[in-house]
Amino acid sequence: MSDNQQRPMGHRVNVNISGQTSGESFIIGAGTVNTITNNNGPSITPIDLETLKKSLVELYGHLPSAGLPAETQMELQASIYQSKKLLEGREPPNEEVANTVKKIGESLQQANVAIEHGSQLASTVVKMATILGPVVVGGAKVVAAWFGVPLP
Repeated sequence: MSDNQQRPMGHRVNVNISGQTSGESFIIGAGTVNTITNNNGPSITPIDLETLKKSLVELYGHLPSAGLPAETQMELQASIYQSKKLLEGREPPNEEVANTVKKIGESLQQANVAIEHGSQLASTVVKMATILGPVVVGGAKVVAAWFGVPLP
């Protein structure tokens, strides 16, 4: 290219990704610029899996004193045990972890377990809500509500 010829400008592409999105961009030509920005924010926050596992073990231990019918207690304990196993040996997606804990909370509510403010059970639920809050839309309040525990 001689000095008095201009370089072709090419194309400029800016892509802004929010939420869980995937895609591809193909640009051909000299001088092209491709900028991709990922704004997933809290959805990529890691969960403290070790503390969550300990909280599930605590929850498992509190069930005998919850006054549940034997079959309901066994079902909940099995569900909690399976949730804990899910967390062992790998790092599952945040959404999968949150959905598993949500099912436990909903099962407790369906069994009409009233979690008293200040109880050990409530303390364990608040601990799990704090751990999962950053990865759940609505935060810790929503997680605690799965168990019927109101947070201020």
